[in-house]
Amino acid sequence: QTLRGALARNLQDLHGLGAIHLAHHRWKPAAYKLLEDHREWLRLEWRGPALNVLAAVDSPYYPPLNRPEARLSGIPDADDGTAKACALARKFGEPSYAPSQFATRSNGVGEEVMAACLPLMQGPRHVGFLVATYSLSGMLSHMLGAPYTQRQTLAFTELDGTRLAVTGAQRRGVRQFVAQQIVDMPGNTLVLRMEGGRPAPDVFPNVLTALVTLLSIALVS
Repeated sequence: QTLRGALARNLQDLHGLGAIHLAHHRWKPAAYKLLEDHREWLRLEWRGPALNVLAAVDSPYYPPLNRPEARLSGIPDADDGTAKACALARKFGEPSYAPSQFATRSNGVGEEVMAACLPLMQGPRHVGFLVATYSLSGMLSHMLGAPYTQRQTLAFTELDGTRLAVTGAQRRGVRQFVAQQIVDMPGNTLVLRMEGGRPAPDVFPNVLTALVTLLSIALVS
């Protein structure tokens, strides 16, 4: 519920950014401010109706994502899942999410990312898209945060169990507790997995309890 609520609030912020999409000089500062407030986002793009990139801003907290030459020139990549998500968003008139994919940064580090595509409308006329690129590990760290990660391990997995992103405390104990919940989004489905371990009880408290019990029995006798 926390994750779904955060995703819904993020879409509201994207709608607010879409309201000023026609002004280049206003769009970039507003997009940069959103990236400062949302550390789970790596990049924001304003795209035209043909998916050509009109403007883009990268997060100040991470090295920029590597982009194919076709994307850098403003031409959408045919194999890019974002194009399918935007086609779905335009068809149904609502935001859509692309399946996650592995992306690398300029420093050589890579991670799983997911694009969210929001259609831009002027009345009945379609005028373009807003695309927000999510970091899956950033979603776990910043959209759920310390209350869920201090004592548990959080992970996004595919339906077959393949781990896509992991964060939180790695706890190993005698007993392991696992909870899973399907996060169904338009265009994409992820599994949110939480793992917790209860450590084995210390020997000293058990011995102390046993001694107190035996002394109590002796006194009663």
